[in-house]
Amino acid sequence: MESISSTLGAGSGIDIPKLIDDLIGADSAAITQQITARQAANTARISSLSQARAGLDAFVNAVAELTASGRLGAAASVSDSSIVSATVIGTGATGSSSVEIRSIASAQTLSSGLVTDANAAVGQGTLTFTFGSLTSVAGVPTGFSATAGTQLVIIGASNDSLYGVRDAINALGGPVAASVVPDGAGYRLVMKGATGQASGFTVGVTETGGAGLNRFGLTVADPQLTVSASASDAELVVDGVVTHRSVNRVDDAIPGLRLDLRRSVPGTIVNVAGTVDVGTAKAALQDFVAAFNEVQALASAGADPALRAIRDGLRGLSKLKTSGINLASLGVTTTRTGTLSVDDASLTAALARAPEAIASLFSGVGGISGGLGRLKGQLTGAQGALTSASARAAREQTALTAATARLGTRSAVLRETLTRRYARVDVAVAAYKATASFLTQQTDALAAARR
Repeated sequence: MESISSTLGAGSGIDIPKLIDDLIGADSAAITQQITARQAANTARISSLSQARAGLDAFVNAVAELTASGRLGAAASVSDSSIVSATVIGTGATGSSSVEIRSIASAQTLSSGLVTDANAAVGQGTLTFTFGSLTSVAGVPTGFSATAGTQLVIIGASNDSLYGVRDAINALGGPVAASVVPDGAGYRLVMKGATGQASGFTVGVTETGGAGLNRFGLTVADPQLTVSASASDAELVVDGVVTHRSVNRVDDAIPGLRLDLRRSVPGTIVNVAGTVDVGTAKAALQDFVAAFNEVQALASAGADPALRAIRDGLRGLSKLKTSGINLASLGVTTTRTGTLSVDDASLTAALARAPEAIASLFSGVGGISGGLGRLKGQLTGAQGALTSASARAAREQTALTAATARLGTRSAVLRETLTRRYARVDVAVAAYKATASFLTQQTDALAAARR
């Protein structure tokens, strides 16, 4: 083809390569223009969808952080944090309570006698952990009530050592954790359970090879291990009401607050209060409004139905009401363009009436944070509007790439066809011109002979 193309027009004198280029350009111009326009529109659609998705993700994360961080205005204070500490975990964390820690929850701990070599064989068989409530006196068990099932630990040739027993217990991932503790001239196996009275345990032993495993058993009838610490519940008094818990982190004693029990000091009263920092709450709400408006602007930057779904979802979110409170009651109004605007005087007055109003509106499944999470799920789920729109845009991009490739193939075929056709025409024209030149020469020769 190159040799043909390079000699085209030599015979006819016509610029045939340019003629072919013009013909191919005319043939593909309309399709090229259509593909180019569709590519520009699809690129803009992909960009707007991507930006809206990123903005929505950032908005969801920001609101989640807002509700979890205490920036909605809720805060906790305690008069003695060495006894108990408090953290805001929800709404309703206002007012003051008295707390007395009479005891903290503890875990049962068992320890073995000394083993000189932690790598030496200790015996093979099965350790059976039975869980429940164990009582003891001076390290010796006096009673046991099983309540919570059993776990088995197999000790064989591969783990027949103090370290092997430790590792086999820990491999269960159960409530009992084991460690090997150096103690003077040897080592002790120490087992520790979970906190709470019902988290005590006994250790039954069935030996199958090599005597000695029995030393790691503890039952009322055969107490080989020593009870170094007993399992017990925490006892606390909140506003005069005595309550017990199996753990030292208590989320349900005071509404909206988490208590972490540090140490028991019977008779000492700790004041725990939930407060609202109005300034922080106002700043948090204004940050929310700014983030809301940014996503609204991104969703308004295109005409795709998915973007309209975001705008509609945000409008619905702005109308959410919990416990009679919505954004409008806090002085936040919706403009004609769908953005939010804060009236500072109305917001200040609303917080003066109900300091916890912002936290109440945002928190929980029924609040703005929960509603925003549901909106994101609806838009970005498998059948969500954003997911479907992005898939359509990706398919369109693939189709346009294929159309461009087909147009290129068609133009190449047309070029080859035209080149060969015009090559034949060029040869014919050259022959005609040669014949005409010969005839002219003969005519001129005859005319000259007559003279």
